[in-house]
This record gives sequence, structure tokens and C-alpha cells, in this order.
Amino acid sequence: MQCIVFVFRLIFKALKKIIGLIIGSVFLQVNAQVNVKDSLVAAPMIIPHVAMHFPVGDLASRFGMNFHLGGSFLYKHRSNWLWGATGTFIFGENVNEPSLLKPILPIFDRDGRLPSVALGMRGFTILGQFGKVLPVSTKPNRNSGITLLLGAGFIQHWIHLQTRGGLTPQLEGEYLKGYDRLTNGFCASQFIGYTFLGNKRTLNFYAGFEIIEGITQNRRGYNYDTFQYDGDTKFDFMLGIKAGWIFPVYPRKGKAISTKDKEYFYY
Repeated sequence: MQCIVFVFRLIFKALKKIIGLIIGSVFLQVNAQVNVKDSLVAAPMIIPHVAMHFPVGDLASRFGMNFHLGGSFLYKHRSNWLWGATGTFIFGENVNEPSLLKPILPIFDRDGRLPSVALGMRGFTILGQFGKVLPVSTKPNRNSGITLLLGAGFIQHWIHLQTRGGLTPQLEGEYLKGYDRLTNGFCASQFIGYTFLGNKRTLNFYAGFEIIEGITQNRRGYNYDTFQYDGDTKFDFMLGIKAGWIFPVYPRKGKAISTKDKEYFYY
């Protein structure tokens, strides 16, 4: 659990920096002299995004539909190549484990009352990404087009048990680890969609379809409800739709912008 808290602290610090960059980018764009309409532009892009996924494979036997909330930092080269990193939090309320708490039913809190127990899915992903924007038209500009992204990194998910009532010793501390199914491992992702970078630099977004594959293992090892060790490799898949709002940080005055025929310098 300490490892999970440490990771979330790192992600929280990264999100604070991203928010700072977003605010800074607003001031940078005031003095920008970039001709997005007629030029291929190199620019860092800060992208908060949301997604909705449906589990497939081993994951589908345990969880239902889930939602992703996160952010990406991508650098777009003048040749429309993309590279960067992305991270998401995973939330879901559908858990397919009907006998998870059966061995300890009925559950009482320390005051002898019957608390309600809510189950949910929680998790996160951290991935590096690489891809390209493929223009399909000169409208609105050649910085927009079909977008292909590949990613590789880390995924972790678990069953979130929340009791509504007093302190429940059966689901606290080390006991909780026997039920939460903490699972993590390597993951890969593929995205295909469309990126739109507006000529007036005010409307910028992307949307498309995403696939996430994970090769994971239960890191708790032993499940209290089944009284069995669980060390099998699992193949977790998620299929979904994803959309994000793009904050491009265009270059200041004096930067070179590439067009079809030559380079222009704006001062």
C-alpha cells in the first residue's frame, strides 16, 4: 500500500506541473507568431483527456465498464512525428466477484453494527508514447489529420472496498490485502483517431479509439475468499473511446517554421 501511495504522490506532483504549464502556455500564445494554417509547426502539446473502456479477456471476468481520466505530454515535430508520455487514473463501479466477501459474512464494525460495503475498480497506467499525425487534407491545415499512437509502460488495478459505517477490522490493514486483488504488470496501447489543430489556435482536440493490453499478475499471491494462491499470468485487455483537449505551446518570436517550399523566421 505504501508503494501505491508513493506512486499517486508522484502522479499528483506531475499533474500540478502540467497545470502550471497549461497556465503558462496561455501567456506564451499571446505573443506567438505562428502561421498554423500554412505551416508545419513544431510544438509541445499538453493534453488532458478522458476515456471509456470495456474490458476483454481475463479482465472481463472481474470488472465491467470503466472510465479513465488523465493527461499526456506530447511533442509534435515539424514532420508531424509525435513522442511523449501519458498517465491515467482508472475508475469503475462494476465488480464481478459475487463471493468475494462470503467467508467473512456477516460483517460487523467495531460497534457491532452492519456496515454497507461498496466494491469498485481502481487503477492507473503510465506509458511512453510514439506516433504520427497523417494529414488527409489541407483543411484546416497540415498539422491536423489521422493520428496513430503506440504506447508501452505499466498498468496496475485492484478492487476498491469502501465500508460505510464505523471501523471494520475484517477489511482493514493486512486483512484488506487478501481481498483487493492488487494486480500489475507490463502494458501496451494503440490509438487511432483524428487530431484537430485550429488555424486560430483556440480550438484544438483529438478523439478516437484506443486498445490497452496488459500482461499482469496478482501481487498479493493468496486470496482469502478462495483460500488459494493466485500467481497465474493474466492477459488484460480494454477497448474504448478516448478524447482530449489540446493545449499547444507554440514557439515565440524568432523561431523557424517549416512550409512546403522554405523556412520562415518570425520576429
